[in-house]
Amino acid sequence: MALTKERRNEIAWLYLVNKVSQKPLTSVGELAEELKGKFGLVANDALSFAYDLTIAILQKNAIQFGTPRLDVLSRGVIAWEVLLKSKFYEGVKIGELTKRQIGNEAKQLGISTDEAMKFAKEVVTEIVKKVFA
Repeated sequence: MALTKERRNEIAWLYLVNKVSQKPLTSVGELAEELKGKFGLVANDALSFAYDLTIAILQKNAIQFGTPRLDVLSRGVIAWEVLLKSKFYEGVKIGELTKRQIGNEAKQLGISTDEAMKFAKEVVTEIVKKVFA
């Protein structure tokens, strides 16, 4: 059974929070500019998304600052689009260690390996569609 769009978008959000939290924290404005430049988000969406992403990273590190401005569904949709564009530009490496890598990321995100495999399959499928469209 495939993942629902809502669950797929939720996993995309978890992935991005995890990935961005491993980099030095920049200002919300700098992150918004990066989102606009690299991924083509409109200014308001980029700023709101950068704000929510920064708050999620801070919350992940046990610093509580209140409720994010985007609702969970909107945040997930934007996360999915940013994730796809990011993976499209970076490229997706598939090899003998792919399953292990997906399993490790599933643990980091706190999701099942089965869900992570379905998610990864959907990401790769969407990228292949984009390449050959």
